[in-house]
Amino acid sequence: HLPEPIRYREDIVDYGDIGGYDCDYFRNDLLNEGGHKSPLMSWFAEISQFRNGSQQQPKKCDIEFDKPTYIMKLDATINMYHHFCDFINLYLSFHLNGSFIRDNQIIIWDTYPYRSNFDIIWKAFTRNDLMNLSMLKGKTVCFN
Repeated sequence: HLPEPIRYREDIVDYGDIGGYDCDYFRNDLLNEGGHKSPLMSWFAEISQFRNGSQQQPKKCDIEFDKPTYIMKLDATINMYHHFCDFINLYLSFHLNGSFIRDNQIIIWDTYPYRSNFDIIWKAFTRNDLMNLSMLKGKTVCFN
């Protein structure tokens, strides 16, 4: 559910809105670590809503991603230092998992359209258009 856009919101997904199958997920252990959460520095609010496949019925997908997909929470996109931290994090993620290819999808975890003077930098990371959560609103999204 996506109400009106507000930066750094923690109520974008409800329990069961995200899930997977055959996952070793220890929800109670995660919930016990909730004191360390922060809207920008962690994915706690989102991951705590995860439902394991044994509890979830398969759904019809409105959108399917077959290519590697990276979901990013961005820092201040108008500030060069903070935004380049985003790019460095993505660069390191590519290399740490050995998947630096430009045929991927990057989804910005924000309901606002992406705007930045540094948007040209994305071409180093993907040949596809960036997406944001508003583009996925109300849809069942599957990652293959």
